[in-house]
Amino acid sequence: MIPGSWIALVWIGLAELCALSLWFSASVIAPELIQVWNLSSRSEAWLSASVPIGFVIGALVSSYFGIADRFNPRKVLAVSAFLGALLNFLIILADQAFFGILLRILTGVSLAGVYPTAVKILSQWFPKNAGLLLAS
Repeated sequence: MIPGSWIALVWIGLAELCALSLWFSASVIAPELIQVWNLSSRSEAWLSASVPIGFVIGALVSSYFGIADRFNPRKVLAVSAFLGALLNFLIILADQAFFGILLRILTGVSLAGVYPTAVKILSQWFPKNAGLLLAS
């Protein structure tokens, strides 16, 4: 085992917890967004599905270009988490549902640089126990 790997696990786990909370943040204010943006039931569905759609798009693009393999995975994770937080923050400035949903899709795209990259980092810290660690 690599020295310091358990400390790395704690820090990466905390980073994941904070970054992936962006996934659910719009759910907390969804009733207010529905009123402010005067959402139809179709738009409400798009609001709910926007982050997963963005995540799939981001994961496909990231894997196609090998982002986590071409660049330092720690920096990819940090930049992705920061961009996700920034995009999520910008929702308060959106005055129309279209822009809010677009920002949520882009938040999902940024989260594709967080979760898979963290898995890669953890597998480097725990090369012999990666399967057991990631399954738990």
